[in-house]
Amino acid sequence: MLKFWEFNMPRFIVQYFSLLLFAICMLSGCQFKTQQQADRINWAERDSLPYQLLFIDTTDASCKAKQDMCPWIRLEYPVFNTTDKRLDSFLQANILPQLLLYPDSNFNKISDYIHHFFSSYRQFQEDIQYGGPSAGWEREKIVRVAGKKGLLFSLEHYEYMYEGGAHPNSYTSFHTYHLNNLSEVRIEDYLPLQDTGLLRIGEAYFRSANHVKPNETLEDVGYFIFGDSEDFEDSKDYGKFRFNDNFAITADGIRFFYNTYEIGPYVVGAPEFTLPYKVIEPFLKKPLP
Repeated sequence: MLKFWEFNMPRFIVQYFSLLLFAICMLSGCQFKTQQQADRINWAERDSLPYQLLFIDTTDASCKAKQDMCPWIRLEYPVFNTTDKRLDSFLQANILPQLLLYPDSNFNKISDYIHHFFSSYRQFQEDIQYGGPSAGWEREKIVRVAGKKGLLFSLEHYEYMYEGGAHPNSYTSFHTYHLNNLSEVRIEDYLPLQDTGLLRIGEAYFRSANHVKPNETLEDVGYFIFGDSEDFEDSKDYGKFRFNDNFAITADGIRFFYNTYEIGPYVVGAPEFTLPYKVIEPFLKKPLP
C-alpha cells in the first residue's frame, strides 16, 4: 500500500501589482528583481521546509493466507519540494542511503530492499524447517523532520527491528545540516562538550528530564555505566554524565538522545533531554547560523 501525505507548510504569497501601479513605479524609477532573484528564499526566516511524506506499508500476502503472524515492513520518509532544487537533491541524497541500509547488503532502490527483506524471511523459514506458524519479522524505518532553527535543519532516522528473540530493538540517529553550505554539521562545531560548566548544566537537565532525584547517583539508577571497553567499570568516567554526538536542532533547544544500551541496560530505555538555547549561549564557539 502506497500513500502520499502532503504537509501544508507556510505558503509563500507573491503580490502582483496592477498595471497602474506598475506604470507609476516605472515612471518613478523603481527597480524590479529578476524572476531568478525573486525565487531565492531566505530559509533562515522559515519555520520549516516544504515536503511531502511518502509512506509504504506492506505485508507478505502469501503468508497472510495461511497464518496471522506474518512479516511486515514499513518505510516513511519526506520528499522535499522547495524552490531550491540543489537543496532538495542534497537532502534526498542524505535520506535514501539511510533507508537502504541492510546488514551485509547494498541496494540502490527501495523496491530491491523490500524484496530482499521478504525473500530473506522465506529463506530463513526454509532453513530452520519449521512447519507451524511462527512470529513474522518486523521492520520499520522512518525519517522525520526533527527541527529547524535559522539555517540549521535536523532529520531523525528511526529504525525498529524484530527478527526473533526476547524483545525488538530500535535505534534513532539525528543528522543536522547547514542549509546554505549543504553540509552536515557536528555538535562539536558549536559546543565544547568537555567543558566542566557545560557538563554540570547538561547533567542537571538530564536529571530533570529523566526523573533522577537529587539524592540518587546516575550509577544507582543505571545511567552512564556502559563504556567503550571491556573494563569500563574501572574507568574514571563510570557513572558520570557525558554528552554524545546524537543531537538535533529543535525550536526549543538542542536535543540529545541516547540509544538503548548506549549508557545503560535495556531496562533504562533510551533517555533524552533538551538544552535551551538561552542556557548554551555563553558556551557557543560561534553563533548559530
